[in-house]
Amino acid sequence: MYRTQAATEITLRTDEQLTALFGDLALIDPGLVPLNHWRPELSEPDPYATAPTPSPV
Repeated sequence: MYRTQAATEITLRTDEQLTALFGDLALIDPGLVPLNHWRPELSEPDPYATAPTPSPV
């Protein structure tokens, strides 16, 4: 399905394959996790979390 709809080729990889890309580097917490599980601690509010300001025009 993905290959017929994508503009470029997509290569799906296992967790082991992705971890191998980092070689000897130590992954810090949270490590290799799905994107929806990664939540960095923000010291400033996320500017993209609110709706854009309407144009005054």
